[in-house]
Amino acid sequence: MRIRPRTVAILGAVISLITIGAVALSSDAVRAGLAAAYRYPGTGGITLDEASSWTLSYLFLLGSAALLVALVYLAAHRFSDSRAGWWTAAALTLVGLAFAAYNATQPFPLLVQVAGFLPVVAGAAWLALPGSGRPAPQTATGR
Repeated sequence: MRIRPRTVAILGAVISLITIGAVALSSDAVRAGLAAAYRYPGTGGITLDEASSWTLSYLFLLGSAALLVALVYLAAHRFSDSRAGWWTAAALTLVGLAFAAYNATQPFPLLVQVAGFLPVVAGAAWLALPGSGRPAPQTATGR
């Protein structure tokens, strides 16, 4: 059975929704983690409520960005099948990995930390598939 890039993009969209749901389910735990890790009000006068709001907004934004990327790759076939689409996906996957790795060092619940890596895994799986626009290996003649 051959897995198609479109199937992985759909899976990526579903995983992004799961990531958003994990953040929503863990909002109280995110707040508690921030309260345990930092003293409020902070040096800039930020309160726990403000820090929690900003942090949750940031996490929702990351999940929403992953969802948007998956939807663009589903809708823009000509771009997603191209080398430019592949390289763009590679760059976005690396950026997503950097954010997920950073979030893993923060006082977030384990569910949020793990869920942050799921869209990255879907992106890496998409990049590895034949038909994803992946650059073809060069032959000895360069053709």
